[in-house]
Amino acid sequence: MTSRPAIFVSIDALAGCIEVAAEAGFDILPHLRRRKIDPDLIAGEHGLIDYADITGLLEDVAAGENCPDFGFRLARAQRPLQFGMISQTIAFAPTVGHAIDTFLKYRALYSQSGHWELQRQDGIAHLRRFWKAPQRREGTQIVAYNITKSVQAVRALIGQDWSPIGVYFVADNIAVTPAMRRYFNAPVFFGSQLDEIAFPEADLATPIPTGNPELLAVLTSYLDRLLPDISRRGQISAQVQRILRTRVGSAPCSLEDVADALAMHPRTLQRALVAEGVTFRTLKNDARMQIAHQLLQTTRLQIAEVTSLTGYRHASSFSRAYRQTNGQPPHMKRLGS
Repeated sequence: MTSRPAIFVSIDALAGCIEVAAEAGFDILPHLRRRKIDPDLIAGEHGLIDYADITGLLEDVAAGENCPDFGFRLARAQRPLQFGMISQTIAFAPTVGHAIDTFLKYRALYSQSGHWELQRQDGIAHLRRFWKAPQRREGTQIVAYNITKSVQAVRALIGQDWSPIGVYFVADNIAVTPAMRRYFNAPVFFGSQLDEIAFPEADLATPIPTGNPELLAVLTSYLDRLLPDISRRGQISAQVQRILRTRVGSAPCSLEDVADALAMHPRTLQRALVAEGVTFRTLKNDARMQIAHQLLQTTRLQIAEVTSLTGYRHASSFSRAYRQTNGQPPHMKRLGS
């Protein structure tokens, strides 16, 4: 039986966990150490972490500290719309419905831990979560965390007085505390086919005050260029490629440098890339060639200058690599050739 490749998500999914634990009356640091999660990474909210480590940590804490609603407490304490550039993008959407659709389109750039869909039926909007491995149940804490984050996100778009008309859980053993019921301010149902929140479809037409079509178009155009990398290669490969494109020729971009930028051990990064069917060397070469191709076709830079900007020490090495990748020497691709 083959093991599944790791699913990595942003470390900011654990943002505030130390403070939330302290408020609940216990120290989470021993649990973090057992899971080999660096507290400094959480404080910096920068880097990636295996989704299995997050789910395991939440279950460890809930059971070991007699805190059955820790996933809910953590989600409630975090910032709403905590999704990096995607958060900036949806803020420029004209309506709540457009914002949710935009988020769902680009969510894979932030996390591939599950699949969400917005469905409209008989005047009701259903924001539903599909777990990638339906034959295996997720831990109850991560489910409560994800549903709480979805309520929090929609509330941030519509207004703090907003509440869904129903919250639905697949599992029947979610510990819904009085605090959770007050936060949801809606009936809670168990044994559902999917985890979801339901609310009036009319809420999707609510305008967003910061809506800006021009800025939305600029940001979605950029995100559109990243999506093919995700679908063609995988989440980690696309993250590495994004970093390399901004660093090649201008900043250190060795395996160790990129791993540090992702807050991953180099060997962990190598294993993740192999699981996605690619090597770091291939990604780095691809990034160099993409930059070189763009420079040669849009500028009048000399070959020596393109060599330097793509991180090669010698023009001969650059020319040889370019010919192997593109079938022609670089001077054949220069602007005006």
